[in-house]
Amino acid sequence: MSTSVHIPRKKPYRWKGVPLLAYKAEGGTHFRDITRQVLFDEEPEGVQLRYFEVAPGGHSTLEWHVHSHAVVILRGRGRALSAGVTPGCFLPGVPFHRRP
Repeated sequence: MSTSVHIPRKKPYRWKGVPLLAYKAEGGTHFRDITRQVLFDEEPEGVQLRYFEVAPGGHSTLEWHVHSHAVVILRGRGRALSAGVTPGCFLPGVPFHRRP
């Protein structure tokens, strides 16, 4: 069983003790202007809560993986590309997808 943890915000969309990370390793060519912050990482279940920020004109890579995840839009707008899944809320494992 996990323990509840509160992470205070240090400014809007940034959290104390949570590093602002590159979306992926430098040198990638299939993504642009996107960062991530890992707010919660529960092992061994493999459950994470990650906050991504996509700048205007930015996008993530087209991905395929087994784990399911939810997408919540906190501000701004964009489009989700997903193979056979209604974009915006829940992406089951396996379909290709990318953030706007």
